[in-house]
Amino acid sequence: MREWADGGCSIYVDDVSGSMTAKQQHTIVVKGHMNPRIHHPLWYQVTGILAEDQVQTSLVANAKLLMMPQLTQFATPGLHVQCMPDQWLATSSPNTGSESVLALACGTFERLADTPVTAFGLNVTTATDVDPARLAAITEDFARLPFQAPISGTQPEPEQVVFSYKLPPLKLAEDEHVSRRFRVTVTVKSDPSPALSVAINVHHDIHVTTRRNFDLARMLTAAAPVFQLAENQTSQVLGDRIAD
Repeated sequence: MREWADGGCSIYVDDVSGSMTAKQQHTIVVKGHMNPRIHHPLWYQVTGILAEDQVQTSLVANAKLLMMPQLTQFATPGLHVQCMPDQWLATSSPNTGSESVLALACGTFERLADTPVTAFGLNVTTATDVDPARLAAITEDFARLPFQAPISGTQPEPEQVVFSYKLPPLKLAEDEHVSRRFRVTVTVKSDPSPALSVAINVHHDIHVTTRRNFDLARMLTAAAPVFQLAENQTSQVLGDRIAD
């Protein structure tokens, strides 16, 4: 594994040729003090966050419904939800975009506004059939401009390459701001067939200097453009051929 930190905020790739298929998923993770008992699918229906047909689908025997004091999880068409005492997360189905998972997260924490939250993450994960032999070229393209760390000579063949750098903070009020770090992980997959996975995580640490509740839904909405940034960066690196 290699890591470059605190570089610039743009990634450009000159040429990645060839065709590819990809599965792209969006995830929102919220860190804090959660109560998994609340997060039954029917709660999402009663509060109007999810439609009745979505919730009824989540209640069937094969829908991965699990209710325990320390863990709740369920799946609806297009979404998978999981809540543990220290985090809540929701993931979209492949290639369905970020809108539904963002709406779910905003709706949930509008109604649970008293939940103590310290951080959240917006994630885009893309699994592709791009030849893993391109890992070295992708590494160089990632490193060249954002990190001013050109790579030359014979390089080792790592199974994973990690880049991490800061984004400008979000400042939504005088007494609150959100620091952000953009992290890219490129991993070689060998099972069941050779492929590459690109995971982009934008981690947000929340800093509030006065004792008060803050509007997490507003923060999530303000942060949401990084989903598009992550999609664009992945598209550039992998050749702008993400298939349905």
